[in-house]
Amino acid sequence: MSTTAKDERLALRLTRSQRKALEAAATATGSTLTEFSVAAILARAEDVLGSRAVFEVDEQVWSEFVNALDQPVTSDRFAALIARPPVWDE
Repeated sequence: MSTTAKDERLALRLTRSQRKALEAAATATGSTLTEFSVAAILARAEDVLGSRAVFEVDEQVWSEFVNALDQPVTSDRFAALIARPPVWDE
């Protein structure tokens, strides 16, 4: 359990069926409604924000990066990884 002080509130308007679904999911996971809701909201926020990450680099750094990608694979660990079937095929 987190010991960080929680001094912010978030109010939501829900339909009865939305609340019942959230309560059922919280119960199924052994969480309180608040714990479940915060975890779900944060997971979605991380997905949204993570997919929008932009990394800006200057021309020299970009050129070095592209050159590194163009080099042949020399690591045995990488070769073993790439030879394995992907997890979605298992």
